[in-house]
Amino acid sequence: MLNHFIFFALIIFGYTFILVGSVLSSVYLIEMVFWELGSVSMVFSVLVDYMSLVFIGTVMVIGGSVLIYTSWYMSDELYYKRFVSLVLLFILSMVLMILIPNLIGILIGWDGLGLTSFLLVCYYCNSKSLAASLLTALTNRIGDVLILMSIGFMIVENSWSLYQFTFGETISGLVGLLTFAAMTKSAQMPFCAWLPAAMAAPTPVSALVHSSTLVTAGVYLLIRSFKVISLDPMFMEVLEVLSLVTLCLAGTSALVCLDLKKVVALSTLSQLSVMMLSISLYAPVLAFFHLITHALFKALLFLSVGSVIHSYGNIQDIRMVGGCWSTLPKSMSAMVIAVSSLSGLPFLSGFFSKDLIVDLCYSSSMSLMEVVLVGVGIAMTSVYSLRMIWSSLFSLNMGVSPVMSSDEKLELTFPYLCLSLGALFVGYVLSGQIMGVSQFSGSSNFEIVVLVGAFLLGLFFMWANSGSLQFNLLFLFLYKKSSAFLSMLLKLVRHCFPFLLSMWCLEVVSSQVLAGVSLSLSEKLSSSLDNGWLETIGPQGMMSNLMSVSQNNEQLQKGFFMSCLGGVVSCVLVLFFFVALLF
Repeated sequence: MLNHFIFFALIIFGYTFILVGSVLSSVYLIEMVFWELGSVSMVFSVLVDYMSLVFIGTVMVIGGSVLIYTSWYMSDELYYKRFVSLVLLFILSMVLMILIPNLIGILIGWDGLGLTSFLLVCYYCNSKSLAASLLTALTNRIGDVLILMSIGFMIVENSWSLYQFTFGETISGLVGLLTFAAMTKSAQMPFCAWLPAAMAAPTPVSALVHSSTLVTAGVYLLIRSFKVISLDPMFMEVLEVLSLVTLCLAGTSALVCLDLKKVVALSTLSQLSVMMLSISLYAPVLAFFHLITHALFKALLFLSVGSVIHSYGNIQDIRMVGGCWSTLPKSMSAMVIAVSSLSGLPFLSGFFSKDLIVDLCYSSSMSLMEVVLVGVGIAMTSVYSLRMIWSSLFSLNMGVSPVMSSDEKLELTFPYLCLSLGALFVGYVLSGQIMGVSQFSGSSNFEIVVLVGAFLLGLFFMWANSGSLQFNLLFLFLYKKSSAFLSMLLKLVRHCFPFLLSMWCLEVVSSQVLAGVSLSLSEKLSSSLDNGWLETIGPQGMMSNLMSVSQNNEQLQKGFFMSCLGGVVSCVLVLFFFVALLF
């Protein structure tokens, strides 16, 4: 109970920070000098503004809710305290990265996230989790190397305070290093294969990783260093193109994916690409706004999906779960709220941020093809979200057994309430702060009312006519007219299934190619070294040489013995012959 009280206090402090950050207009920089040597000094800095307060508050709310949820989800865990300690260390690493504007301090939090994520992803200690954790760690190590190289670039400026720099000229090398380092952490193309693989971790870890900690670190780094990266338009265009490709990749893969948990992971990937797209369009504030709203409803979605998986005996196949509305009403209510906010349903938190970003895309200088890709990518979010809701709530249960455990305790209900509060209202609370620094006003009230009215009218029309004979005959007529087209479309989709399920073959390229090259290289090294010249000059060669010497010695000794014996016999015979002659 004491732990629950501490976690509850963490949630209260988190929402307090969000409210304070929503009205804060000042920026405070606290510095402590450790040592100075000439013009170089080691300074510990803490940056406090509305971004850091709101982000830390979001991490605290999600962290407290996840830790309370953990007491229910992993109640039978033997090493429960060890797991909670790793989660707290994970949260602390993210807080350090948020508060410290110094690039070396950022690297400490960056590496802390990488190390603790490796330990948490491989927590179950099986081959699948180990492979996923290695893929996650190796991909994040690329970002670590790029951050270290960025520190080397910035040493010429006699300071590592990234957020305060106003360079007189563009430093393309530094901009490229920071951009690709952020892309490795936020799983953008071509580094996006590790994010679905990290689903091997326990669900509380997935809720943290995919909402407000590991995957958002790269986006947050680009938001804070926007003054530096915006100096090079070429890398901004590269970021825009790669984020659009990632958006389409995640959406198409989520449409055909059968793993319930992986669908949520792919939705995270698509929303990260939306944030990156906003940064590439020179609107980092909107990217931060969507980062906060997405963190809250995505954590809520992960917890509700984890409850379904846990209640079905760890079954994650979307075809094997269904009819959960009557057995898990609280979890399904939380899932509906989260998916509605993810789809941008009006007046929820996700609507306020996505509406501004869509308005930004349509009013920018993007080409027609890019605008179409943005519209299709965002529309696919609603499609696979509706598919996930329909499969979980209303479809038939195709599994062998029904829900094994449907006891929704207080440790499960309370995190739902805390995160639902953020998924419903935080977007509205922060919209005033964001509107004050953004030139985009979003949709007008009249447009929102028209949109909601059209949505409700469409639902009413479908409900009223779903059982009528005229509606059924019209549907049958349209189906017959379009049957040829539909059959051709189904064949095309069937052929594309393996390609989409493998994330456009990125999973194969990221894991099997690397493993194949390593195994091939090790085989060649083994044949040329262990079974080659090392063996020739080593123990096998020495043994063969010694055997040859011993054989020659044996042959020599055999011949020498026989010749000596023959000589002795001959001498004896000659001696006997002379003795016989004399006597």
